[in-house]
Amino acid sequence: MFTKRALRTARLIVHIFETSKPEGSPSTIAILDDGAGISYGINQATHRSGSLFQVVDAYVTDHPDALNAETLRSYLPQLEDKSPGSVARLSKDEKLKNALKQAGATPEMRSVQEDVFNRLYMQPAIKAATGSNFTLPLSLAVIYDSMNHGSFAKIRDRVKVGRAASDTDVDFEKKWILSYVTERDRWLNSVSRLKKTAYRTEFFLAQIRRGNWQLDPPMNVHGFNLTANSIDVDEPESAPTPVVQTSAPAPPPVETVNPTPAPVELKPQGASLTTKIAAAAAPAMTAATALGIKVGNVELTQATVIGICAVVLISIVVGAYLYNEGQKRAQERLKLSMENLANKDRHNVVAGGLS
Repeated sequence: MFTKRALRTARLIVHIFETSKPEGSPSTIAILDDGAGISYGINQATHRSGSLFQVVDAYVTDHPDALNAETLRSYLPQLEDKSPGSVARLSKDEKLKNALKQAGATPEMRSVQEDVFNRLYMQPAIKAATGSNFTLPLSLAVIYDSMNHGSFAKIRDRVKVGRAASDTDVDFEKKWILSYVTERDRWLNSVSRLKKTAYRTEFFLAQIRRGNWQLDPPMNVHGFNLTANSIDVDEPESAPTPVVQTSAPAPPPVETVNPTPAPVELKPQGASLTTKIAAAAAPAMTAATALGIKVGNVELTQATVIGICAVVLISIVVGAYLYNEGQKRAQERLKLSMENLANKDRHNVVAGGLS
């Protein structure tokens, strides 16, 4: 369970990343050069992601008489259209950008942005963290920032840290988060348009080196000195109270990949074939321990029945194991054949190019 202080610290860090201000700037607008179009507000909602549409839609729906509500309402169809043409067109629309800037100065727009960003980013981050039994504030901030910035699931699925090698849940959590941040830092620095945002991972790596898993201030966050005075204040009245989940409703976000679009839900690993067979045979074994069976004139004792069931079960399990091993060897032979063929083709291409 995360405290309000941990939640607020994570929000302030991301606000600084996005707008250079701990409380964020609801009226800040940027035009991104990666095709995302208009980027707006305390967490920089973008046109291409659809989050800008959700902010504007909530604003005109919840506050129909608020400043520029009618003007912004007229842009909803275009904001809902996330095609490259629509994104490029609205990026140059001064009327829309001015309307957003002016609305951003109102308490209604700040309230809407807090609500939308809480729903889109903070709640999924809490769910992912608690679903893995993560409890450290730094872990929450890392996941929240990634969900806000983008590609959380993509980097998550590259992490290969298992629980078996860790003595405790906290030990596993620290190893996994370190591996995740390191992988994300490598990815950001490998993409030219994202390299300039690597200050995010650099900050988290610095805190990990310090051992500051509780995110205790002071901290230098992208040039801003985040102090206890900045953190330990009452939340703005418009800020939502996050619903902190205390149970683990979903499997960890680090074990296997879920094919559904949800960013954090994952499938647990399935039981092995032999385990399934043993589970299916268990009721029969239980019944056999309580009954004797008569075959013709021969009375089979309880012990005999149990012995027969055990032999049958062992045979099935051994057969299943041998079948699985045979399948694995067949797949390995096929893979080796494909690799040999690919190497042969690659050699032929090189040789042909040099001849």
